[in-house]
Amino acid sequence: MTTLNLNSYQINKNNKKVTYIEGIRGLAAFMVVIYHYLLAFYPAHANGRLEEVHLNLLEILYFKSPFLFLTNGQLFVLIFFILSGYVLSKKFMLDKDMDYLASAFIRRLPRLYIPVAVSLIISYIILVLSLDYNSDASIITKSTWLESLKGDKLFITFLKNILISAMFLGNNSYNTVLWSITIEFYGSILVFGSLALIYKSRNSVFILLFILFILLFHEKYEYSAFILGILLNYSDYIKFKNKNLNKLSIIFTFFFGLLLGGFPHVYHTSTPTISGTFFEFLNYNFIIERSGLINEIGAFLVIFSIQKWAVMREFFSGRFFLYLGKISFSMYLIHVLILKSFSSYLFIYLQRIFSYNWSFLFQCIPSFLLIIVISHMMTNYVDEKSILLSKLFYKKYFLNDNSVLSKK
Repeated sequence: MTTLNLNSYQINKNNKKVTYIEGIRGLAAFMVVIYHYLLAFYPAHANGRLEEVHLNLLEILYFKSPFLFLTNGQLFVLIFFILSGYVLSKKFMLDKDMDYLASAFIRRLPRLYIPVAVSLIISYIILVLSLDYNSDASIITKSTWLESLKGDKLFITFLKNILISAMFLGNNSYNTVLWSITIEFYGSILVFGSLALIYKSRNSVFILLFILFILLFHEKYEYSAFILGILLNYSDYIKFKNKNLNKLSIIFTFFFGLLLGGFPHVYHTSTPTISGTFFEFLNYNFIIERSGLINEIGAFLVIFSIQKWAVMREFFSGRFFLYLGKISFSMYLIHVLILKSFSSYLFIYLQRIFSYNWSFLFQCIPSFLLIIVISHMMTNYVDEKSILLSKLFYKKYFLNDNSVLSKK
């Protein structure tokens, strides 16, 4: 039996250590990298088309399996959004500090914009110097997604993109992952606004649930994920009296969440990709059109179960996952640029010597190493510097009391 005390609004202040969250974020970022590489070189795994098979029909077997959560990019992005809502709100939920809220709100734009701008500059350099080989590679791989990774060489178009459209309008023509950064930015504002709304309120949970309901009603699943992240702060009040039932329910919740997370994320097309998959028995328009909601529920259940599962918290607190978490933002921003340039060129070259599958494997090894190295450098020299610069920006233009600078 579960108990949930909604009358207790004081968040557990002993639960400040959430290093495992960084580990989850790191693994999710790495899985997005794998997802995009498979989408580029083995497109049949995502659409089930026989004419695009390269791996002796193994892609089709995977396409029909219940393990699609392994390569559902939408699931991992929703995990990012939920974790962002949780991390951005946690300190405020502990301390109820409006100074922190104001600081976090003002610093959010420069903190996100600087790494995004650097990734756009790199993308434009690749484009201008004709170092993008994705179109040529797509002829071999048969991936329409890989072929679509293009951009405009006109400098005025790039200038508009880097100043306005990429960050604020979701234009991802120069870097396909940037659609999510716009949502990350506006989702952060949603988090800060929601926290300000529940400040000192005795009905904070119900207010958050109402906001969640409004967003879900309007099918704003990405933004509702941020509210779910805030609500994760209250999970300490959900407990099972029976310890054995507690363990079983957590394990079941985790794997059920993964199953839901594998539900194919279907855009509004005339040929939905749910046909032929493990989930084909749910092939109804009402369900298909809400695939984002199904993935969101799955993402939330996975994070919630890890939050309640000590073994998994310890697992994701390991050094490897924490390192991936440290470089996760840079890795997310940079990997497609390496895929469309270095990886595509190397694959084309290797095709002259090796078979298709060996060429893919041999290009993956140096490509992934390059992604890690560049992500490490970008984290140290761009990402972390953007955090510092955002603090200096806040200090110079908005702060009178230097003590607030130490608040994260």
